[in-house]
This record gives sequence, C-alpha cells and structure tokens, in this order.
Amino acid sequence: YSIMQASDGAMWISTKSGVDRFNGQMVKNYELTTDKLYSDVSGGRNFKLFKDAHQRFYAYDNKGKLYIYNKVSDNFVLVYDLMKILGVAVVVNEIIADTYGYLWIAMDKGVYQVPAPAANEAMPLNQLPIKEKGRHLLKGLYVNHLRFVGQTLLVGSSKGVLAYLPQKETLKTILPGCAVLSSYHDAATHQLWLGTFHNGIKIIDDRTWQPIPMSITFKGIPNIPVRSMISYNGQTVLIGIDGAGVYAYDKQSKQIS
Repeated sequence: YSIMQASDGAMWISTKSGVDRFNGQMVKNYELTTDKLYSDVSGGRNFKLFKDAHQRFYAYDNKGKLYIYNKVSDNFVLVYDLMKILGVAVVVNEIIADTYGYLWIAMDKGVYQVPAPAANEAMPLNQLPIKEKGRHLLKGLYVNHLRFVGQTLLVGSSKGVLAYLPQKETLKTILPGCAVLSSYHDAATHQLWLGTFHNGIKIIDDRTWQPIPMSITFKGIPNIPVRSMISYNGQTVLIGIDGAGVYAYDKQSKQIS
C-alpha cells in the first residue's frame, strides 16, 4: 500500500500483513498489534506509511490506529486509536504531517487533526502522554486525500476539492464535483496536478486555485482512478492508474508513455 525509504537506505513497505523493512539483504516483518485481531482481519485491515518533519516513521491502518516506530526497541507503538477517541468506527484513507507538529487524518467522516508525539526519542514511547484528543474538522465529508500547498491544506473529498486555511479556519471550494485521490505539485511552474476517480487528471494554478487550460495532453490515460503521482527524476512524472499500470510523463517532450 505504500513504500518509503529511510535515511540509511532501507526500504519500508506496508501490506495487509503489517510493515516490512528491507535493508538490502534481508526482510524483517513488524506486526502491528491490535486488541481486535479477528474483526480487523475479516474487515480488510491494511496499512500505510508516512514520516514527519523529524523523519520519524509512522504506520497506520484503515480502521484508525496510528503507530510510531521506536528505533530503540525496534518496534511500532500505538499512539492513537481514532475509534476510541471518536466513539465510532471510521475509515482512514490518508494521514500527513505538517511542519507545526500536527498530524492531519483524512477519514470517511471528515478530517481529524491531532498533535504529533513529542520529538524526543528518549521518551518512553509505550507510555506516550497524549495531552489533546485533537479536533474534528469538515464533518460530513468523505475525504480521500490531503496535501499542504504552502499554508493551505488541499482536501480531496467525494464532493470536490477544497482549500482549507488552518490559521484562519476558512474553507473554499476550488473544484466541485470532482473526487480526488492523489496529487503532484510542480512548484516551479505553479501547477498542481490532481488525480481523480473517474475524470483523469486535472491541473490548477497554486496561486489562484483556478483550473489551468490543458496545455498538457494526457491522451491514452484511461478515466479510472489515478492512485499515485510522483516525480521520478525531475524530468519525469510517474502516474499510477488503478488496474492499468504505470504511465510516465516527460516534461520536455510533453509525451505520455
């Protein structure tokens, strides 16, 4: 479900069976413990990874459990359980970290903001003192994707794309009726690519939040879910299409292959 590389070169891979670490020679599996093993397995539990500004690794499942990796004990420790916090079952689609010490969680019930655990690696991570339960924002929206563009939080919901400014708590709809699953930001050209569920790729200007006329031809890309878009080498953008493989866009030739 996700792949990340650590500063030491090791590859971390999340699957239905937890998290694997490949150091170039061997693979180690980390089981993410739960007190509801059977219900989690039968309900299709899966895991994803992300890291924060301190380069700390997190793993989370789609049922609202968030873990942090402890280098000292070499395991993942549970730090949040959204089901216990909110009192209801949730579906977690994505979690990202900002530069101010907060984590933002995209759920089927909106967006939830919680403080990240303290950066001190020496603290006992099995007894993390969470002082705040967090804030529940944008209730009633099914949110698939989150991304910070400057100070603005881009929110990809089932009803369209929203721009949320946390400092002012203002919300603006920038692309109604378009379900967004992924994004790619080309800061040099001020282009923000949005991978949709069934409308291909849309592009907006990160300064005006207005759609940009399609100067890029995405001919050949099917109108099915665009799950991932990443920069490969500065010249090439890789586009992962659900069930249709990976496409490459060359910025110089403006060709898709």
